[in-house]
Order: sequence, then C-alpha cells, then structure tokens
Amino acid sequence: MGHDDVIRLSTELICSQPLIAKVVGQKFPFVFVDESQDTAPAVVESLKAISKALGSKFCLGFIGDPMQKIYTAGAGAIEPLAGWKSIEKPENFRCPVAVLNVINNIRAGGDGRQPRGSA
Repeated sequence: MGHDDVIRLSTELICSQPLIAKVVGQKFPFVFVDESQDTAPAVVESLKAISKALGSKFCLGFIGDPMQKIYTAGAGAIEPLAGWKSIEKPENFRCPVAVLNVINNIRAGGDGRQPRGSA
C-alpha cells in the first residue's frame, strides 16, 4: 500500500462513516492546515466532514493563499462551511517592501489582495 492509497482510503472512510469522523475529531480536536491551497481536495472534504460531525467540539483552520498554489491537484481556494469565520492577514513581514511591490504587481489580476509590509 502506498502513500496515495492511505490518503484515498482514509478520506473515503472519514467521509462515508460518521463514527470514524467523530473518533478522528475527538482524538485530534484542533486541526490547522498550513499551505491549504496545495492540500488534496479529498483531505479538505474529509476534514470538513469531521467538522460537520462534531460542530463546535472540533476546531478546523485552513491557512493558505490560492495565488501561491504550486500543485495542480491542490484544493486552491477553500469554500467555507456555514458559520465559519474568515480571518484576513494582509501583512507580510518576510519580504522587503520593494519585493512586495513586485509581488503585488504580479498578483494584481488574481484575487485583488495586496499584502503590505513595514518600511
């Protein structure tokens, strides 16, 4: 059994078996997915299934930027479930302002976001 098989089988079990979704969510009540734009769509759907099964007893966060997607099979922008809150983070402290200006020019036609830094 390979890595892809484990992902395919586990996500299918979580999505099709509510008891398994509950058990996984109770074992791991806080899940944060960094670089979520590159996460396999089946993984996103299985985590949403856990969130639906447990409601407020499960904390799920997706942290990502669809404009930074590097894998064609990644989920890209993730549609929020009802009641989810979106938290915007327009600051970028990793790049000098000159680099951010170039980045913002490149992504201008994308999602309309313009990350900003400090001078």
